[in-house]
Amino acid sequence: MDPIPTLDLALSEARAYVFAGDLFDALVGASGAAPPARMRLRRVGGEVMELRQDAPRPSDPDYCGLFSHGEGDAARVLWLRRRPGEVIARRLAVRDKDVLADLELGHDSATARLLDGFSVAKSALILAVALIDEAFPHDTWDLSELRADGPFHRTGRVRVDLDRRLGRFLVILVHVDDVYWGQFTLASTPLAEPPA
Repeated sequence: MDPIPTLDLALSEARAYVFAGDLFDALVGASGAAPPARMRLRRVGGEVMELRQDAPRPSDPDYCGLFSHGEGDAARVLWLRRRPGEVIARRLAVRDKDVLADLELGHDSATARLLDGFSVAKSALILAVALIDEAFPHDTWDLSELRADGPFHRTGRVRVDLDRRLGRFLVILVHVDDVYWGQFTLASTPLAEPPA
């Protein structure tokens, strides 16, 4: 098996967990992935994670997700495992406001310009957070799956659209310059009872 480089992870100043956009970018960098790619997550926090080629049992306490990329004979599946007790020490400045400075928020969509230094995934996730915070203020949402069919880095405008809600799951479609790029699936947890 080919060795896999260490994931270059950092926590944003205001977050106690790895932001899914930063994790996706680190996975792409470590694996040399090309589209299409898929990231499925479970139990992601502020602990160090490693990318592995050996498949864990989903019941393993250190299992926290998988990352796959490529198609056909070039398809590759890798697993994410937490390293319990090893906390990510590096911090990054939160730059969400840079992406949101150009925000156009609609009833069920959010659009902004893609900035240098931000991947489509990270930009779209920042927009998705702004959109669902507005649409569902009494829930918290965790990314379950990210599917990226288009190039990871682009210029232009990114748009996220609320597509459908299935029970506690929400599907968000991502477009760049009106061309389908991919989608997110998020799972909700109620924060509090909505006011009567």
